[in-house]
Amino acid sequence: MLVKKFLLFITLLLLSSQLLFADTFTVTSNADSGPGTLREALTLAAANGSAVKDYIVFNIPSLTEAGRTILLRTDLPYVSSDVVIDGTTQPGAGFGVSNSKIKITVNRQQFRTAQIVDHACSAALFILNAQNVEIYGLYITNFYALTSIYGYDATPGAAIYLSNTKNTKIGAPGKGNVLFDNEYGIAGGFFGDGQNSFVEVKGNFIECDADGKSVSTVSYTVNSGIWVYASDVLIGGDLPGDRNYLGYCNNIINTGGNNYSIINNYIAVDYFNNAQLNEDGVTVSGHVNVGGDNLLFRNNVFSYMLMTVSAKNFKMYSNTDKGPAPNRNPIIEIRYAENGIIGSDDITEINSITGNPFSSAIAAYSSKNIRILKNSIICSDYAYYTDDPAAPKIAIIVNNDTELSGTATPNSLVYIYEDNRDCPVCSPVQFYTTTAADAAGNWKITGNFVNKKWVANTTLQQTSSEFTQPRFPYFDNSNSTVKNPTCGANNGSIAISKYKYILNIKWFNENDEEVGQGNNVGNLKPGTYYAIGYNGNCSARSDPFTLYDIHPVIFDGSKKIVNPSCGAGGSIKGLFASTNSQNTASYTWAEKIAGTVGNTIDIENLPAGEYTLTVTDDVTHCTAQYGPITLTNTSGPQINQSSYVTSPSSCSTASGAIHGITAAGTNVKYSWKNEAMTEVGTSADLDGVPAGNYTLTVTDDSNCGPVTSSPVEILSVSDISINTDTKNVQDAHCDNPDGSITGITVTGTGTYLWTNEQGTGFGNDINLTGAPAGKYKLTVTSAGCPPVSTELIEIKSVNGVSLDLTEINVVSTTCEKNNGSIKGLQTINATSVEWRRKSDNAFVAGTLDIINQPAGNYVLTIKNATCSKSYDFTIEQLPTIVFPDFAPVYTKSCAAFGTGTITLNTGAGEQPVAYRWVNSEGTRVGYTNKAEFLPAGDYKLYLTDKNGCENFYKDYHVDAYPNFNITYGSITQAQCGVSTGSVSATLVSGGTSNYTYQWLDGNRDPIPGKNQPSIDNLAPGTYTLRITDGGCNLAEPEFTITDVSVDPPTPSVTNIDRCSAGTAVITVNDAYPTAKYRLYETATSAQPIDEQQGGKFTVSVTESKTYYVSLTYGTCESLRAEVKVLLGSITSGIPNTFTPNGDGTNDFWKIKGIENYTNGTVSVFSRDGQLVFQSKGYAVPFDGTRNGKPLPAGVYYYIIDLKSCDLITGNLTILR
Repeated sequence: MLVKKFLLFITLLLLSSQLLFADTFTVTSNADSGPGTLREALTLAAANGSAVKDYIVFNIPSLTEAGRTILLRTDLPYVSSDVVIDGTTQPGAGFGVSNSKIKITVNRQQFRTAQIVDHACSAALFILNAQNVEIYGLYITNFYALTSIYGYDATPGAAIYLSNTKNTKIGAPGKGNVLFDNEYGIAGGFFGDGQNSFVEVKGNFIECDADGKSVSTVSYTVNSGIWVYASDVLIGGDLPGDRNYLGYCNNIINTGGNNYSIINNYIAVDYFNNAQLNEDGVTVSGHVNVGGDNLLFRNNVFSYMLMTVSAKNFKMYSNTDKGPAPNRNPIIEIRYAENGIIGSDDITEINSITGNPFSSAIAAYSSKNIRILKNSIICSDYAYYTDDPAAPKIAIIVNNDTELSGTATPNSLVYIYEDNRDCPVCSPVQFYTTTAADAAGNWKITGNFVNKKWVANTTLQQTSSEFTQPRFPYFDNSNSTVKNPTCGANNGSIAISKYKYILNIKWFNENDEEVGQGNNVGNLKPGTYYAIGYNGNCSARSDPFTLYDIHPVIFDGSKKIVNPSCGAGGSIKGLFASTNSQNTASYTWAEKIAGTVGNTIDIENLPAGEYTLTVTDDVTHCTAQYGPITLTNTSGPQINQSSYVTSPSSCSTASGAIHGITAAGTNVKYSWKNEAMTEVGTSADLDGVPAGNYTLTVTDDSNCGPVTSSPVEILSVSDISINTDTKNVQDAHCDNPDGSITGITVTGTGTYLWTNEQGTGFGNDINLTGAPAGKYKLTVTSAGCPPVSTELIEIKSVNGVSLDLTEINVVSTTCEKNNGSIKGLQTINATSVEWRRKSDNAFVAGTLDIINQPAGNYVLTIKNATCSKSYDFTIEQLPTIVFPDFAPVYTKSCAAFGTGTITLNTGAGEQPVAYRWVNSEGTRVGYTNKAEFLPAGDYKLYLTDKNGCENFYKDYHVDAYPNFNITYGSITQAQCGVSTGSVSATLVSGGTSNYTYQWLDGNRDPIPGKNQPSIDNLAPGTYTLRITDGGCNLAEPEFTITDVSVDPPTPSVTNIDRCSAGTAVITVNDAYPTAKYRLYETATSAQPIDEQQGGKFTVSVTESKTYYVSLTYGTCESLRAEVKVLLGSITSGIPNTFTPNGDGTNDFWKIKGIENYTNGTVSVFSRDGQLVFQSKGYAVPFDGTRNGKPLPAGVYYYIIDLKSCDLITGNLTILR
């Protein structure tokens, strides 16, 4: 009886801990704060603790939208654990077609958030360090670009933010929320402020308004609908009411974490199953960006697909869209992902993806183990792209009305599709069948294939190939060769390469007329051409090629013609010529009669004539002509001053005049100027001016410059007059001073001065005597008036000799050479000449012209029979020009060929007019201040100055780049058939140091994206690292990766106890999440009975049994670990009596099977409920004693707690 009371007491105690009552807080006010507000309810719920779940319900009296709108001025309290906020409890209709009945928004003029102090985001409902929170029936809006308490007005905002939460439910069937016009609908974890787990999002409108269709008008601020980093997340579900309506924004879904399921959602598809439109009526979507580990994405509907997947272990199937994506490439972009499946081998679970001619449907970059199973990809030029070098290969060899066959990676499975939609490029629209490639890689199907359009791909070892869509590459210099026609001939050609999945090619012109077949076509004239590549009934059209006639073309838009005039030649400038290529051109100008007159495109100093330009392509030798251009002589204004008359001016009044100078020209203009260059008249005749010299300048409308007369002197009228009519001239003998001029009469008084032609005075008397031969004039000067002079009067030399210097040409010496000369002298009456050097009186020459003479002073003596005369001359020496130190800039040379340069900075100071670079052998290698393409070595430079002198300037040396020095990277072999091989960084020195790297596969094809000195994720094979340094050096070290076996660690597995038949889960301790484990029935079984990723096996337990578990890694497998699954209750093995009397028989209470329950507890009580024995694991059985003293004989009670089973109770009798 006491034992029964004791057990009843324990039972009541256990029940009492579960009979606490939950609290309900009712919101009756839409105010920001105060009694009955949401703020108060959140505060009370937090204060109530988390022992029981609290409910926040709503019963606001007003049923209007405004009455049910909570306008916040400050942050609400954080949502605490074990709270349900249920807006659907509010009386009245939901907003729009939604279930939400309470709206939460912000007073944007007053709201100031403080959450930004501790977190990177603010939110209407901020769930922090909480679990078991549920949110239903709320319409949360306008949480974007919030103002913080610091005044920052661009604080991110979210409707709901999760930070370090567990078991959160947002929406449910019939209880969905509307989260609209927020920067984030649901956010969490991406600011690094706490991990989240077990999140459900169901039945909500997120960035889709309550009317079920409207998209945000402030989408520029809406960053993401759902952006949650968490584990164990479910967005949507299989029931219609689970569906979320995810409207247009920058990132509709952005995920990260483990165990993500996104199921049965409408993405940019409204409540009425229509593609969403923006305010301009344009179909919209948004980006879905999913990552993490263990992702399931199925049964979702898009307006059009835009996805990025960066996940491990993902599956995508049964997803559809409503139309083609815009011009985006690709539609589903897979980056840095692995172990992914798109589509299904179940035809009812295919994805339906509508592409467009400008996009890839699916593209995988830097990803591995991506399988493309059965899908329907409609009208995509590139259904699937992968850069995975491990991807299998496929090709079509035969494609006709009865057979489709080809090759693929041996033993791969080929998926064959029919395009029944007439896509521009055949696409995998309708799955047809599969077939296997044999061990040689051959595959084939046969049948009636008339009008069938086939596309195929293949899958092997969890990796799929591209599809066999005919495809031309984007043409550039690496995959096409274009030769333009030249000189008007039909000699153009096009050749293409690197096309894929094309069996034959036809070429067409711009009129769609066939012009050739094959991968190259020739004999083409200028025009536009394209190729069509065929694979059975499928085809692809190349980009167009436009061929141009490569011949010179002359443009005259800037032509400027100047006719010869005014003594200057004409010119033709401003023409521009092009060869329509990169070829250089030569120019020839020819005059109709004179022939070739120039070789530059601009030409000048031309006389009148007809000129034609010929432009020649230096490579093709095609020519083009321009002209003829006719140049005619034109004349400008002219002055005739042959018959002018001057009138002198009196000394006191301006009365002088010049008449009779005439001018010819068009619209002639006159300008008279005095000696001070002041204009004094603008007519043909000049009147009323004082004595002096005057010039007339005439201009007209021609292109010639102004014409100016020689100075005309107006004399001053004076009282003095000179009469030379009575003069008597006595000639001199030779050069003797015995000539005279006498007999001149002068009226008036004044002073006399005789001067020669050079202005040298010879006397101050009215008569000139004792004068040598020459020309003289008499000037009489009186005060107040200008001097009066006679004309020059000549005293001749009788038998005298003289020298005419009119044509003299004295050339100075240059370059420190004896190359001076004196030429052009003419003698008068001389019969002999003699040159002597003045410094030493050495005879030089007996001719008038002397050449090749050194600099110095010379004396020329001319003679006849009775007279002689000497003249002094000087030949100057032009100084040698010393050039400054021009700073050189060097470029080193490659060892294999000359790439060195020497460049001199000659931008200032005296400039050379010519450069001559020579190498060590004396061969000329450069002509300007920059010598190029030089091998390593020594060079000399000679400079020519403006005087034509060439002198050695300096020595230079060009170094060579050192050869490559390669330190090979170390090899890590692949293991167990998994592509884990790698090569560490290969070290390079030498060369130009501008290294580039490219890894090549066994076929020496470049491996896309592998352009670093190291490489990883390699399958067995031979790889080459091509190292270049800008074209100077090349090294190609090879590395061989082999496959080696390793022993994975033996897994650790804990035995399982089952109290009854059923299922049990065998779980590997600390399992690798992505590793595969195998379950065997025996330690030596050849085949496993199950294989699971992550090491969890479900087994049916009908009896105790031993299993064995191994860990696989590629083709390697660990030793097998033993795990026991034990079944059965121990109640049948519990005796109810024993006799602990020390006789060796039945001295202990032995319980059969208890040794299998090491965590079990055995407790024995006396009849009054006192604990007399307790043991965990029952390692030492009960011997009838307590604290070493025997217990009295009698009845005792026991409780056995095996942890995994119900409590076992009973009575036990000790007999003595």
